[in-house]
Amino acid sequence: PSEVPLEAITVLSSEHGRERRLQRNIAIKDLQAAIKYGKKIPGFKRPDGRETWMYTHAGITYVTDSTSKKEITSWAAQGCGVNVQKFTIARKMYQDHERAQNTIRNKSKWTSHTVAVVDQSGSMRKTDTSEGATRADVVWLALALNFISSRIKKGESTATDLFSLVSMGDIGNILISQQPTDWILFNKIIDLLR
Repeated sequence: PSEVPLEAITVLSSEHGRERRLQRNIAIKDLQAAIKYGKKIPGFKRPDGRETWMYTHAGITYVTDSTSKKEITSWAAQGCGVNVQKFTIARKMYQDHERAQNTIRNKSKWTSHTVAVVDQSGSMRKTDTSEGATRADVVWLALALNFISSRIKKGESTATDLFSLVSMGDIGNILISQQPTDWILFNKIIDLLR
């Protein structure tokens, strides 16, 4: 389709596809651009065995039927438009983290345990920011910068203050379990953006 004008690329909308595009702030022209300029790979098989195609371009993944004309769904890439520097971990920090891991095996040594449960339904892939960050990206950033980093810098948290993170979609998944509050934890949360 490289010689075909962008606006001439056919996209037959499905009800599900329109709903997802609306939730995720993805325009038809983004899908047309994905078909024209994006990387095309075989997608998942549909329940009835039919093949699909996946196109990725400019932080958007677009899934079509086998003809590449009927829209199935689309989403913005996790962390698209967000670039947060991970903290450089020195050898002593690793050693302190290992010591803390040993200490917290004894629950009586715990100062606190925070469990964050984060919605990961389809609406969390919606991009509400001009930078292209999804709602999920904003949650990871808030946890990393406003909760973990801020508390470490202010001395409000130590390695005996534990943190767990559960993502909640159709089922709950434990992403981080009983980790000491330190820069290694900060980096683990930043990794969720990538």
